[in-house]
Amino acid sequence: MRKIKHSKFKNTGFLFELLTRQVTLEIINGSEEKAKGIIKEFYGKGTEMSKELRLFNLLINEKYNSEAKAEKFIDAILEAHTKLDYKSLQREKYNLVKSIKENFEINNFLSSPVTNYKILASIHKLFEGKKNDVLDIKDVFDSKLTLVEHISSNSQTTLKAKEDNLVEKYRKQ
Repeated sequence: MRKIKHSKFKNTGFLFELLTRQVTLEIINGSEEKAKGIIKEFYGKGTEMSKELRLFNLLINEKYNSEAKAEKFIDAILEAHTKLDYKSLQREKYNLVKSIKENFEINNFLSSPVTNYKILASIHKLFEGKKNDVLDIKDVFDSKLTLVEHISSNSQTTLKAKEDNLVEKYRKQ
């Protein structure tokens, strides 16, 4: 079995995150807004990348109160992802990366820290795992587990309760 490698250049959500950061940087510096044009071109309405980005955003933003619901939601998203036109999606990603390389210094562009990198990488690995047959099952399982923990509010509620408990202990001291 072969392990799924996370590629920053193939991760639709990661590239979109970096482009939006670049737009912000360009606005602050008052420079030409190249990133905004790239976003409009490649993530515009009707593109396969916009459809995949919508699935990324659903997995990032939706929250459920049980792990079972979170797993069913992930399965529904994976099923919806199989309906995308992979050839068109790959072509769009290739042209996007080409455009980014033409307009920006790639090392500087990729150096920006992304706070939800682990979630974005897990989503990408699950999408890649769904369309490829020969995969490391443990890698796919770990990615799905990361997403289930992110989506289910149980782990967040537990973490929040622990934080509140710790804050209360410090107040008493």
